[in-house]
Amino acid sequence: FIEGERKKKESYFFARNPKLAKEAKKKYGYKCQACGFVFSDKYGQFGKNYIECHHENPLSERPEDEWSNDVKTSINDVKVLCSNCHRMIHHKRPAITFEKLLEILK
Repeated sequence: FIEGERKKKESYFFARNPKLAKEAKKKYGYKCQACGFVFSDKYGQFGKNYIECHHENPLSERPEDEWSNDVKTSINDVKVLCSNCHRMIHHKRPAITFEKLLEILK
């Protein structure tokens, strides 16, 4: 398999506010709200204070008429998830809901 060709790409993305993730982690902790995984339990010190922040209304899936530079998001609009659960939510487009992920995990 031949790989490694360098390609140039221009893309747009929605900037996340790191303060939101920090406050969500402070409120919810570092335990996945879906499956209960704790990175430090598995990875020790290396995994300490690691978890991902998931927007329940993904910015990337909002209609164009909602695009603006001042989208308001509350801590109540996000979940903290392990990488696997976060990836599974976004496995399909549109993303499945947090509640649907919990059903799948049962």
